Amino acid sequence: MIQAISQITTPLGPLWAGFSHHALIILSFKPLQHPIPNNNPHPLEYPLNHWLERYFTRYFDPPTLPLAPQGTAFQQKIWGEVSKIPAGKWLTYGALAKQSNTAPRAIGQAMAANPIPLLIPCHRIIAKNGKIGGYSGGDGEKTKHWLLQWEGGELYVE
Repeated sequence: MIQAISQITTPLGPLWAGFSHHALIILSFKPLQHPIPNNNPHPLEYPLNHWLERYFTRYFDPPTLPLAPQGTAFQQKIWGEVSKIPAGKWLTYGALAKQSNTAPRAIGQAMAANPIPLLIPCHRIIAKNGKIGGYSGGDGEKTKHWLLQWEGGELYVE
């Protein structure tokens, strides 16, 4: 349950962060609604801002703030696998499906449901033909292309 919301300015436009008492639970390119206005910044707002500042200056450290994305057990498993892909590396939907013993379409659905893009880097999953594939954040494929170019890189094979 969202306890606090923060708006963060990035090169991709504003992002809205939703926090529980102890973790980041959503990062959205669309405004989040919260019935009670935030009077004080959430304690995790600073570490999230710091991580985003570093990311947008090409320091691609894994996030250290607590994340608690809401999803099914399957989605949680896939998001955990995606979180292991380092910046600058890409993996195909098919390769991730094979390593996870599922179908590429199921991987795509899990990526589309990712509530914490950038920190759970679903943009690093591409189609096997080298095409970008879909992206539900920002300006869609344009944003995903920007992120992949920003990180640079190559196909990731574990």
